[in-house]
Amino acid sequence: HFDKCFLGTDGFNVIAGFTTTDFESAKICETAIERSDNSIILMDSHKYKKAALVSFSKGDDISLVITDDKISIDDVSIDNLRSVSLQTFYEYMNYLNQVK
Repeated sequence: HFDKCFLGTDGFNVIAGFTTTDFESAKICETAIERSDNSIILMDSHKYKKAALVSFSKGDDISLVITDDKISIDDVSIDNLRSVSLQTFYEYMNYLNQVK
């Protein structure tokens, strides 16, 4: 069991959700999400609205997406991620420094 898992993604779009390039990676991501209290996706804006081959999450089981500042919160709320918190990397690092 994990308190938090940090996962990368090769893409996200509304239809496929969070995706990766192969079935083995997808299974590892699915297992980590199932066994974690909080699942955190690390995704740069170049992967937003693009999909790779295999889906591992539609987004409803993701707690937080950490990204760069090129994804608009308005875009995210439209794209089925209303329940997911979106933070830039710098916002997340500031948060971590405050809770120390």
